[in-house]
Amino acid sequence: MEAYEALLRAEAAAQDSAEARQRRAWALERRNLTPQDLERFARKHSHDPEYMAELWREIEARVREPAPEDTSPRGRR
Repeated sequence: MEAYEALLRAEAAAQDSAEARQRRAWALERRNLTPQDLERFARKHSHDPEYMAELWREIEARVREPAPEDTSPRGRR
């Protein structure tokens, strides 16, 4: 859940698509994840739409809250 939240926040904070890609890559790297890890997770749980719907509701609720301070070098602008 934290990784998906970070990806949504990275997308929202970016000025353009290039920055969005960089921010998404950094968010995954920081969590030692790859895009393939997220795809595997989605495939693994695709048989349970109720679980996935609840997960996305929780993620969206977290994204609506103020973002925690980003102390990364890229986050300090």
